[in-house]
Amino acid sequence: MASRGGWFKVRVGIGLVVLAGVGVQYLRVRRAEAWRPDWRERLDVTVLLLHGPLQDDAARSVIERVQRDAAVGDDRPTFPALEDWFARERARYGGPPPVKLHLTRPLEVPDLPPAPPAAGEELSFRERYRRTHAFLDWFAAQRARVPTRKGATVFVLFVPVPDLPRIASQHSVADRRSRSGFVFAPLTEQGADHALIDAAHELLHLFGATDKYEGDRCVFPHGFVEPFAEPRFPQRFAEVMAQGIPQAQGGREQGVRYFESMRVGVETAWEVGWVDQARRDRYYGGDVSAEPAW
Repeated sequence: MASRGGWFKVRVGIGLVVLAGVGVQYLRVRRAEAWRPDWRERLDVTVLLLHGPLQDDAARSVIERVQRDAAVGDDRPTFPALEDWFARERARYGGPPPVKLHLTRPLEVPDLPPAPPAAGEELSFRERYRRTHAFLDWFAAQRARVPTRKGATVFVLFVPVPDLPRIASQHSVADRRSRSGFVFAPLTEQGADHALIDAAHELLHLFGATDKYEGDRCVFPHGFVEPFAEPRFPQRFAEVMAQGIPQAQGGREQGVRYFESMRVGVETAWEVGWVDQARRDRYYGGDVSAEPAW
């Protein structure tokens, strides 16, 4: 029969094992959340197109259009053109094409995914965990339906217009732990354009970029593509992580209609590893030799 002191040591040992397990899991999570490509090779990105029932030709044309081969500058942007946009933006900083987009065949889904916890929603840890995993599990089940590649995945869910109220509060998001981005868009021509804008934004989130807006305003200077332009307003382009084109001091910003009006600013380029901190600091210190090519 174990002594009282022996049982105490057993309990302490079990506690230390549990703490060690928690610590290991914490480190794994932190490592996953800090992941960033090293850019020595192009990163494979699977684009998984999901949609509700295609009940008319207009809906079918949306799905067909976004898959079409196209280059930056064509009348209607597509995912192949978005890959060219990433290559062009990286080239402005002196690097090779960063991503290779692989489009899967479009998949019809019978229903919308369960809603994840909303920002600011007061939930218990258990309920937040349950809803988060229900959301991720729904998308994981769709990924299992088609072959995918190692790297990152962007899920693009086109929602039929009658179902839009059900996702009215659901914004596109990124989950760095699973290296996945989730884009929600109306099943319309304009929805397709915004799906491409959001796909670029969420991919850069996965690579380590942060938002550069507060409310409906771009943050100066990091949310401006050309913060030191003279005159400063109006700006020519939208910073991809700010998604607005500043027009006047204190005024409303022009919305982004096509991804081609976006650029990767210097702060974002530093966050994702396209430039080093020394160049970033020189640029925001006013050294024009550190700015990207145009």
